[in-house]
Amino acid sequence: MKEQYDGAEPAGNSVAALNLLRLAQMMDRPEWETIGRRTIEAFAPWLSKQPSIMPRMMAAVDFASTPPHQVVIVGRLDDEKRNALKREVLARYRPHWVILYAGLARDPGPIAARASALPLLDGQSAAYVCENFACRMPTSDPDELARQLD
Repeated sequence: MKEQYDGAEPAGNSVAALNLLRLAQMMDRPEWETIGRRTIEAFAPWLSKQPSIMPRMMAAVDFASTPPHQVVIVGRLDDEKRNALKREVLARYRPHWVILYAGLARDPGPIAARASALPLLDGQSAAYVCENFACRMPTSDPDELARQLD
């Protein structure tokens, strides 16, 4: 069923479109981005006439129309430096950004495993700010991270 109305609960297609776009960036799966964009295109007639009935789908449109941005934070879950970097990222409203955490767990799962490919910085937790999958120099300093994010 192609329900288009986002009521108190967002329509499943709207949620799926945004999730596919985000997951495509997290997992480097361009085919998922294609499916997410096709889902948006399927609802284009409604979006062009009454975008206000599909706010979650409009969020997917907005996400799809901006360059990819990622922040990857690597470090142990119990490390205060990692938590300070995380707080710095979460202090900003960035709905278009994908934020990944790599906690150096034994079995991190597929998304964290991809993020874990980025190394610590001199043995310390580090943050990587990336745009279009090109990352700036990593940092362990929350103030430097704030400058990169701003």
